[in-house]
Amino acid sequence: MIRSFHNIGFFDIAFRPWHRRFIAFAERYFDVGSDPFDACVRWYLDWNARCEALGAYRVPIEKIEAEMPRILRHIGAVAERQGPAPSATYNKRPSVYSAPPSREAFAQQLQEHPCAAALASMSARYGYGSEPWRD
Repeated sequence: MIRSFHNIGFFDIAFRPWHRRFIAFAERYFDVGSDPFDACVRWYLDWNARCEALGAYRVPIEKIEAEMPRILRHIGAVAERQGPAPSATYNKRPSVYSAPPSREAFAQQLQEHPCAAALASMSARYGYGSEPWRD
């Protein structure tokens, strides 16, 4: 998730017009700061920590489709399809950066980030292992 956020320019001032509503929402709850990579790491940790308080409603992204009926019942919503389903490549956009960091370089940045221990702990709690920088 962190790499995805980073590669589409979330929290990067240069791409703010693209993510205006998301950034406005995030800024109500979170100090974005000026470093897009750092903001992506901290947002992931902060948002997931908030979600942990509602542990019964936390859903791993890999299970979102199966869990959607339960989530909708909880919030009193009804699923409505507004159009055709998005294509399988909808979220597989290329990076907004002309030279995004390689997977290896990104992993190194995560390992060296001041929040690396918190990332490892959260990853282990979520069942992804204690080295979230590994694919």
